Amino acid sequence: MAQTDLKSLKQRIVEATKMDLPEDLLHELLSSMTEIKANTYDVISPIGEVDTNLYLCKQGIVRYVYNSGNREVTHYFAPAGHILVSWHSYFHGLPSFFQMEACCKNTVVLRLPKEKFDEMVRKSHIFAQWVVNFYHSQFFLFERKIELFKGDARQRFDALLANRPDVVRHVPLGIIASYLGITPQYLSTLRKLSVTKR
Repeated sequence: MAQTDLKSLKQRIVEATKMDLPEDLLHELLSSMTEIKANTYDVISPIGEVDTNLYLCKQGIVRYVYNSGNREVTHYFAPAGHILVSWHSYFHGLPSFFQMEACCKNTVVLRLPKEKFDEMVRKSHIFAQWVVNFYHSQFFLFERKIELFKGDARQRFDALLANRPDVVRHVPLGIIASYLGITPQYLSTLRKLSVTKR
């Protein structure tokens, strides 16, 4: 990994976990991971299968998506620096409830086996603290989503535009619509109104 790429990724990891991981631990973590390149709609970890790996979004945006009846629901967008994991699989060995899927071109994800992750947690208290920070960050983000993305469709779109402009710029309309709980056609109308308002 080029030095500038490494510096940028490290900065994003720190932003996501609110903790600086020492160089030796960061090197061990990243050198133990396998790179996966993906484009829009490519599945990184399928729904309904046991996948105990952890994933780190290196570049692009990855979404958690699930099916509710005949409707596809996007639950969360993970930007670069964020870790993704199926809690069903990781903790309980159960099939994943969510599918992890790239939602923009040139997405790059790093995959780490559970065994290596657990080994690093066992042997380093600093790494274990970093993992706790990661868990706290995940809980915060899920609560933050509920706090920000409420109200009618227009309010939810405005909140997305204000808080995640990267998603609005790079993610296809259909995926964004499934996150906001509206049709792509209505989302297109909201985008036009937003441009007019500016």
